[in-house]
Amino acid sequence: MLKDQMEFHGINAILALEPDTWKNIPAPVINAIKLIINASNKTHKKLFETQMLMEEMGQRQTATALRINKDMQRNTERIEGTIKLIDKNQTRTLNEFKDEQEVVRAHLEQQLDFRDVLNLQKFKEVNEEIAKMSEDAVIRSWVAEEIDKRAIEVATTAKTDHDSLENLVKTNQDTI
Repeated sequence: MLKDQMEFHGINAILALEPDTWKNIPAPVINAIKLIINASNKTHKKLFETQMLMEEMGQRQTATALRINKDMQRNTERIEGTIKLIDKNQTRTLNEFKDEQEVVRAHLEQQLDFRDVLNLQKFKEVNEEIAKMSEDAVIRSWVAEEIDKRAIEVATTAKTDHDSLENLVKTNQDTI
């Protein structure tokens, strides 16, 4: 690949030059041309090495970026799985809590219904007692009224009889 690059840039043609064989050119110019050829060759090799190093670094960075991307994707999938698991657990926990609350609510409703039945029975018993008391009071009142009527009748009869007897006694005394 280096040779292809050197051929492409014309470095091989420059290296093919042999300034030492040039007889009509002064030695310092030949030395300068040799230095230029060597510098050009070294620069080209250095550029090629740098280019290869940059390509290698680019490949490593690409590989690292792909690995990081895969790691991020795995982490994202793991996080999503954890979130789904947490969501599932929370949903299950909430449903269990809701079911427990339903059981407690049903139990409380049964207790309230039982208490309502007891309260209704007590209410009926109290109403029966009140009704009995009312009946007793009505009967007592009626009996008291009847007694009062009879007492008045007896008193009236007694007074009438007393007056009759008194008249009779007076009449008998007068006749005697």
